[in-house]
Amino acid sequence: MTISDAPGAEGCAATLTGGDERVYLSRRPVFPPQRRSVPISVHTLFFASYRDLLGTAEIQVELKDGATVADLVHELRARGAPFDGLPPQPAVAVNRTYAFPEERLGAGDEVAFIPPVAGG
Repeated sequence: MTISDAPGAEGCAATLTGGDERVYLSRRPVFPPQRRSVPISVHTLFFASYRDLLGTAEIQVELKDGATVADLVHELRARGAPFDGLPPQPAVAVNRTYAFPEERLGAGDEVAFIPPVAGG
């Protein structure tokens, strides 16, 4: 009989002792390994008035795995001045394609903040 076949062995951990062949079951819960969230890094670009506002054309931003465009905007605005000058819902492109706030980001994505355009 194997340990998993023993009556009442579901969810139990086995402990082997000494040289005998007896197996003692404990009711210690056995938990599956936890999935750890690995941060992702996105390359963030700022153009025109956003570049002037922030004083930089690009930065790397680390976010939690599964983060969205909206999470990136929130992370940047939460840094305070001058990042809080970014609008709450700016036009954004991910990998050169316009993106909605709920779009998920992946490691290495290029995220461009595109300011409003005026002129005639």
